[in-house]
Amino acid sequence: IEDRGRVLALDREVHDVVGHGLSVISLQSGVALHLLDREPEAARAALEMIRRASTEALDELRTTLALARDEAVPRAPVSGLGRLPGLVTEVRLCGLPVDVRVDDGDGPSGLPPEVTPVAFRIVQAALTNSLRHSGASRAEVIVRHAPQAVQIVVDDDGQLAGTAPTADGHGLVGLRERAAEVGGWCRAGLAPGGGWRVEAWLPFER
Repeated sequence: IEDRGRVLALDREVHDVVGHGLSVISLQSGVALHLLDREPEAARAALEMIRRASTEALDELRTTLALARDEAVPRAPVSGLGRLPGLVTEVRLCGLPVDVRVDDGDGPSGLPPEVTPVAFRIVQAALTNSLRHSGASRAEVIVRHAPQAVQIVVDDDGQLAGTAPTADGHGLVGLRERAAEVGGWCRAGLAPGGGWRVEAWLPFER
């Protein structure tokens, strides 16, 4: 059981790192090709984004695989909510406007070290799906701190058919597994105003 849990954790980590990185690279390479002759400076910016995304993905992948070789459960070793601004910038540069709202509420400004990487991966996966599948024209990320938990909400205005989670272990199932590891939950469904919502509740203690 322990070995299976380690394999599943590694599977989720590699999927999220590679999936997001390749999505950014694919979208930005299309931008670069479209603008190469007409707007070389804009094409240069897209190529720089490709370089940065590929470098970050490779660094995360190396760290994840190194932890796996040491027989430690790889749990987003270099990811946390501190990377949220950079993630949002990447998504915006790929053409999807994203609004971000962080509500500290009555909770602490920081999150436990085992919770913050899970929160980041949930936001990353939700925004990656919005980029790749939904045809969304906007997205919103809400991080709401409660006294002993953090709530994550990611909405977009895309089509249900494009953003429906899959049951192959890499969609909503993978996000549910991440949340369950820290005693929380994650679900997805129609947003109140239309579009798609991914929501998670992550307690600070199991």
